Amino acid sequence: MKEKIQKKMYELSYLAEIIISVVIYAIIAIGIAKIVIDMLNPDISWYREDALNYFLNRALSLAVATELIKMLCRHTASSVIEVLLFATARQMVVEHYSPVQTLISVVAIACLFATRKYLLSRSDTEDLDN
Repeated sequence: MKEKIQKKMYELSYLAEIIISVVIYAIIAIGIAKIVIDMLNPDISWYREDALNYFLNRALSLAVATELIKMLCRHTASSVIEVLLFATARQMVVEHYSPVQTLISVVAIACLFATRKYLLSRSDTEDLDN
C-alpha cells in the first residue's frame, strides 16, 4: 500500500513538473513577443544608456528560464549545472558588480565548468551531446 501511494505521488509530481514547464514556456513566449514589440517601438530611445541593459536583462532572463525548463525535463546533474552557469553569467552581465564580486562570479563559473568536465559521469553528460 505504501509503495502504491509513493508511486502515485511520484507520477503526480512528474505531471506537476510538466505543467510548470508548459506555464514557464508560455511566459517565455510572451516575453519574447514583448521584447520584439519593444524593439519595434519608436518611442524607445536607443541612445539612452539603460536601453541595452533593459534588453539584456529581459533576453538573458528568458535564456535562464529556457534552461530551467530543460532541467525540469531532463533530471540530470549536467542540466542543473547549465542552469547555474546561465544564471551566474546573467547576473554578471546585467548587474554591474564591483571588481571583487565579478572575480567571485568568474571563479564560480570556472568551478561549474570544472565540475561539469571532471566530476560528472558519462551518463550525466550524455544529454549535452544531444
